[in-house]
Amino acid sequence: STWPIPKGTEGVWDPRGTTATCTAQGFFLTLSVAVPIYNAFLSLYYLLVINYNYTDTVLRRRVEPMMHVAAFVWAFGTALVSAWMGLINNANLWCWIAPYPA
Repeated sequence: STWPIPKGTEGVWDPRGTTATCTAQGFFLTLSVAVPIYNAFLSLYYLLVINYNYTDTVLRRRVEPMMHVAAFVWAFGTALVSAWMGLINNANLWCWIAPYPA
């Protein structure tokens, strides 16, 4: 939604937010990057099981923890660093990693 975009932003329909609401929206949207990462890891999981006959023990002890750590670190790392460095700004339809001013 455009509501979290700061009031008075030109070229955006019905902005009602502040810089803080824009940053919050961008933070949570950036976290959503974990979804395609997990989908890729799920595909890798099936590849390892079906094509390479990985056992459940090896997957549970070695592969799965690395997958969870990688998805978590990338999603939260990108979201936290972007918010901390002030990189989340108006991206016209929502707030995301974007230059300021647009």
